[in-house]
Amino acid sequence: AAACCKEKLSWITSTTCESHSMLLPVVGTSLWYIDWSLQKCVKDCADSSDVNCGGLANQYDPKYSSSTECCDRIRYVGPRECTLE
Repeated sequence: AAACCKEKLSWITSTTCESHSMLLPVVGTSLWYIDWSLQKCVKDCADSSDVNCGGLANQYDPKYSSSTECCDRIRYVGPRECTLE
């Protein structure tokens, strides 16, 4: 599955592609990324109980280890408005 995902579906994260290929639940990385449609930082996850979960990130989305690091990338949004929470 890994080789197929890399060669044929490179725009999808490898973990997402491999999970779908093997019929496993997709969980994401729990890292932060910018959802440009919302102009907010959200988590890469599939957990609807997490208020900051923005769904699964795309392969091309830069990921950040903290909300602060992510929010630093969209400076025109205040720190209190930067996340969904």
